[in-house]
Amino acid sequence: MFKIAVVGDRSNNNHEEERKIFSALQVEFLVYNFTLETDENIAYFKDVDAILAYQTTISKKTIDQLTKCKIIARYGVGTDAIDIEAATAKGIWVTSVPVAAVEEVATHSLAMLLALARNLLYIDKQVRLGRWNTAGERAVHRMSGRRMGFVGFGATAKQLAARLQSFGLAELLMYDPHVDANTARRLGVKKVDTIEQLLPMCDYLSLHLPSTSETRGMINTKTIAMMKDGVILINTARGSLINESDLVEALRSDKIAGAGLDVFAMEPLNPDSALLTLENVILSDHCAYYSVESESEAKRVAAGNVLRVLTGQQPDTPVNQIRP
Repeated sequence: MFKIAVVGDRSNNNHEEERKIFSALQVEFLVYNFTLETDENIAYFKDVDAILAYQTTISKKTIDQLTKCKIIARYGVGTDAIDIEAATAKGIWVTSVPVAAVEEVATHSLAMLLALARNLLYIDKQVRLGRWNTAGERAVHRMSGRRMGFVGFGATAKQLAARLQSFGLAELLMYDPHVDANTARRLGVKKVDTIEQLLPMCDYLSLHLPSTSETRGMINTKTIAMMKDGVILINTARGSLINESDLVEALRSDKIAGAGLDVFAMEPLNPDSALLTLENVILSDHCAYYSVESESEAKRVAAGNVLRVLTGQQPDTPVNQIRP
């Protein structure tokens, strides 16, 4: 009998789809809404054969204590919270679901951008307060003729760019050293060579990068100073890309006119966060990935990876490579 643990399930989802995929195996299926990073919690997982992980940290400390685990399967695309090097050294596969929520995150990013570009947060609040004809109190600009910039140009950014083609923007620009200029051109986007070149050109800026030692804190006082005054910033990628205290100062001064944030340096967002006091910020709870369809697809892909590994095969969407 295999023991499979779902970790970090704070929404108490049912897992019938995974159970169906594992129906040919003898499985003890365990669901926990807590994370692994305490000695007390790690004890629950020491002898599992597989872990299905939501947004939870799985460190070397945890991995070193796993005695039977063959695979850690993420329900999402990001694996920066998992120590992949430690897992590989221990012979544990790490997998992700690279495309399940691409459409959802692109749409969420666009929704935030449009709401901020049209100043809907402020207008909605004024109407609820009984105020009318407030349109001129905060500047709103036509989107046509403005420039959109992408920092990182993977699958989600490509879908967002496609959605923006019909808005009459003057230019779509991107910085991504891993995407060539011809690929960008075919998608109606112009590649720039450095982020320093990109930032002063953009009226709107959307982040689409993983969290790495090179990208953490990349949006900070120095890079914000390079941006146009009144830029709108969207982040549905990783909270660690932004120095939040520097962002707060830029929002207070209107250097950044508005920000749409689905991800944060610490999650859940601290109740004392200054971001909660600002009227020019849209906040969502790391939910850009969600739709009924994307959740179902993520479950099928993640559980399928587990099934393949437990039956002696290689997973379909590995992040690392384990030698036989």
